[in-house]
Amino acid sequence: MLSYSRSRKRISLRATHPQISRRVLRPRFVATVSLLLTLGGAIGVMTRRSHAQEGLVDREAAFAEKADKILKQIRRAHEADRSAIAKGRFRKEESEVEQLSRIAAIESHDSRTTVAVSVTLADDGDAELTKAGFTVESRIGSIATLELDIDRVPDLVSLSSVRKVFASAFRQPLNDRARQAVGIDNTAGQRVVSQTGRGVVVGIIDTGIDFRHLDFTVPGSAGQQTRIKALLDMTAYGSQSPDPNWNYTLPGQTGAIGHLYLESDVNAALQAFKPVDQNLDPIKEREKNGHGTQVPGTAAGNGLSSPNPGK
Repeated sequence: MLSYSRSRKRISLRATHPQISRRVLRPRFVATVSLLLTLGGAIGVMTRRSHAQEGLVDREAAFAEKADKILKQIRRAHEADRSAIAKGRFRKEESEVEQLSRIAAIESHDSRTTVAVSVTLADDGDAELTKAGFTVESRIGSIATLELDIDRVPDLVSLSSVRKVFASAFRQPLNDRARQAVGIDNTAGQRVVSQTGRGVVVGIIDTGIDFRHLDFTVPGSAGQQTRIKALLDMTAYGSQSPDPNWNYTLPGQTGAIGHLYLESDVNAALQAFKPVDQNLDPIKEREKNGHGTQVPGTAAGNGLSSPNPGK
């Protein structure tokens, strides 16, 4: 006879009659083994489901631990939009993803949302990222940047080499906020230090300056009177060295290093119509990077170009 022992939770085979024929045993043995395999298969399915659930929990736990606040907000917004689309209630003007796209590098196409992120790695290698199918756009040391589907973020954070994931947020220079940050103004925008900077001349060596920027003009002059005392343009416009247009030589030196424009030169340019052709402009200097304008704007800008002048 074949028996199933529940106490030991296993299938046991036992012949109770010495004369039992192999012919009779074989079908029952097959049936019992089939039962064993069926039970084993069921146990295997249960085990796989358990592992899958554990994997899901691990991925969500990793997401909660490693993703920054903006990325978490983007994911929640994406799920809300997806639900609205499925129910036929989606309105783009009410989309949270659409609103978040103003502050973060995300794009939404129907029910799919892609996001640009920066990743802090456990070491200087990105082998695990590429092996998992992620495309690394750039990497410097332990920092890598990627663009991926928001649904794949849990896969990304579950990698052991990934420490933190940050949504790529847009940054904007706000010099009035900078004044608060360094303690010149309080949170209400009121000056809290007695020094005004009056009479101080600031000298900056940088990528150039937008001399027509209103922040560098005298208030009440309609942008036609400069606050710039001198402007030395060290750009070589031709192939000759030194440039034939250079007119300034350092004291005690003999070689020209640039073209010096005085305050009067800048005022003349501000009071004349700006020509389309730079060659016809009395001041040839141009700021094509932005940094050379932002720095003096922080150091000495008066805020006249702001929608709220002075801010």
